[in-house]
Amino acid sequence: MPFTTLIVDDEPLAREGLRMLLAADPEVSTIHEAKNGREALAAIRNESPDLVFLDVQMPEMDGFTVIQTIGADHMPPVVFVTAHDKHAIQAFEINAIDYLLKPITEERFIQALQRAKTRRHAKPAAEANRQIIGLLESIVSPPRHLKRVAVRSAGKTLFVDVGDIDWIEAAEN
Repeated sequence: MPFTTLIVDDEPLAREGLRMLLAADPEVSTIHEAKNGREALAAIRNESPDLVFLDVQMPEMDGFTVIQTIGADHMPPVVFVTAHDKHAIQAFEINAIDYLLKPITEERFIQALQRAKTRRHAKPAAEANRQIIGLLESIVSPPRHLKRVAVRSAGKTLFVDVGDIDWIEAAEN
């Protein structure tokens, strides 16, 4: 299933390298590019990429600010691409798919892209499971507990609130 990507990096050579690696994959249908955080925001909102390769350190707006601005819940899956390893923990705390250190090797890039594809294919299955569970929960109504009990006494039927009952004992039948 083809997907679109967005490369966000302030370095033209880094964008070109990623573009070449992505172009070699037959599942990648479209490659968009942004050279800073501002362009990244516009591209994410306008192009709705399936996957974003995002540099951490860029002038004006870093990669984490891009994610904060879009909102982590509305952000497409992200593979961070950076020359600095000090942000890796923060990247995985916001559910990054991977964290690639520059210079990127082809082998390491392929691993990250495969991880993104795996997550992408797992997402529809997880969504289908959530929908099935939701339907089952709506079909199976929760057990309803009695609020009152009918009691026969001296030829009459009385309705007693369950909360008022302390003890029940049978008298013969």
